[in-house]
Amino acid sequence: VFIGQWSRSYDEALAGAAADQQLRLAHDLKGITATLGADALADAARQLEQGLRDAPDVGHDTLRHGVERRLATLSRALARALA
Repeated sequence: VFIGQWSRSYDEALAGAAADQQLRLAHDLKGITATLGADALADAARQLEQGLRDAPDVGHDTLRHGVERRLATLSRALARALA
């Protein structure tokens, strides 16, 4: 469920200017996807997490886009595997 709701949760954290929530979401996604072996997504989440740590007041659209793209790929793969 977390993976399927990650984008919405991140949007809510972004809209509320909740930098700590954004950081936690990136960190949690990194851990979950690393455990699943989704290395490309885990690496993208790690990069987003690091960007949020290094420059919390800067937009991270490019890093987030990388996460979103890999998240969509994983979601499609999971849907196919469960069908």
